[in-house]
Amino acid sequence: MRPHTVKGVRAIVCLILGGAVGGSSPASSAPHMDHEPKHGGVFFMAPDRVHHLEGVLLPGGTFKVYLYDDYTRPIPASGFAAVMHLDGSGEAPKLRLSLDPADGTLSIRHLPVRRFPVDLTVWITFPSRSGGSPETELFSFSFDGFSSH
Repeated sequence: MRPHTVKGVRAIVCLILGGAVGGSSPASSAPHMDHEPKHGGVFFMAPDRVHHLEGVLLPGGTFKVYLYDDYTRPIPASGFAAVMHLDGSGEAPKLRLSLDPADGTLSIRHLPVRRFPVDLTVWITFPSRSGGSPETELFSFSFDGFSSH
């Protein structure tokens, strides 16, 4: 098979499998084709069917939420808001995630992670679209260890 034919076949396979083959590209050429974590975390497509997000848990108890558009291109978290709590922590208050200007994520530091698995419940408020009201969605992140970031 000629090299350009191999590339064409690979592109078709990528489209059929939703980006599973050759998924190392930074963003997909079609919306919602790439659902691979970019930072070794837990990846979701948001219920608004536009945004994607990835939660990562880092040593030292830092939790970050990376946000992406429908083509899995990174977007800054400005305009988004999030609160969370560690599951199993009883009636612990919700903790607010803050915008990290260094990388554009929503983040919180110094979570009391003492053992795994760790389950985090996160409520993310998405900015309003087309004059509508902001929507808050629930996401459950489960970690068996720190993310590979």
